[in-house]
Amino acid sequence: MVFQVTDVMQVNAMLRGKLTTMKEYLTSAEVENKASRETIMRLVSEAEREQRNVSKYTLDMDNL
Repeated sequence: MVFQVTDVMQVNAMLRGKLTTMKEYLTSAEVENKASRETIMRLVSEAEREQRNVSKYTLDMDNL
């Protein structure tokens, strides 16, 4: 009986450790995803700005 309690306590401690590790991984992944989303939004904005510039330059060339 004492061995069973000890075994259950060891399994409990191991599972708590795994849970902590998974929580840390999840937090890290969320931060990384947020940074990726921000980078994508910045790049989309830059691409849109460049597209507007190209359109403007094309119109200027046509006028010349």
